[in-house]
Amino acid sequence: MNDNKYELIYRDLANKIATGIFAVGNYLPSENDLRRQYAVSRETIRKALLALRNEGKIQKIHGKGSVVLGTRPALTSPELKGFTEIAASLDDPTNSRLVQNDSVYVDPERFFGREETTVRANAPGAQPAVLIGRLREVRHQPVSLDRDYVLTDIVPTLPDDPAETSLYAHVEETVAPISYAEREITMTQADWDDHQFLEVQLGTSVVVILQKVYLTDTRLALLSESRLDPRQFHYREFVRRHLT
Repeated sequence: MNDNKYELIYRDLANKIATGIFAVGNYLPSENDLRRQYAVSRETIRKALLALRNEGKIQKIHGKGSVVLGTRPALTSPELKGFTEIAASLDDPTNSRLVQNDSVYVDPERFFGREETTVRANAPGAQPAVLIGRLREVRHQPVSLDRDYVLTDIVPTLPDDPAETSLYAHVEETVAPISYAEREITMTQADWDDHQFLEVQLGTSVVVILQKVYLTDTRLALLSESRLDPRQFHYREFVRRHLT
């Protein structure tokens, strides 16, 4: 129960930071005040504060408390989140439109290379998959063209509404929790699909984010490709230095 409680406290505090209730440069209430406010143990409060610290939202100052550092822009997250999860944190209206739903075969070993990911059914390394293509919009403007290759040997079913439903949530509800991903970010020339859906000129550059998404048992479940107009791309990551 305490694990669920600390997550609720973390989300509540993160929301108050994002909305300015706790302004950048100000201090959060003390651990004792938070413990009384949420009626939980100090250990639970400390877990919530540690999560905020690891997110780069606060910094603990010895003898003073936890100062607010701010929050990251959320459209492109260094965390492992799907668009549906990211969109829930945005104030602007968002929309997803299904543009592709095909049965294909893929070779995951080719995914991070320059070779074509889709292959013939009898090709070495071929695995059956469903290709879900979705156009993502924010403020009614196209921002991302996402292609998810769902490996059907691992994820045998798809949600009834793949346009709006989070594939991550569906996998976690029907198969197993998602644990981690390998991610590659590159630039490439815009192709016809980029021109048609993202409204960028052919031959100009687009940002490409590739991810291999794994379950907690290390099985590969999804191959994800997001293509973005560079003008809509903003990636900022909070990192800490640990000296040994």
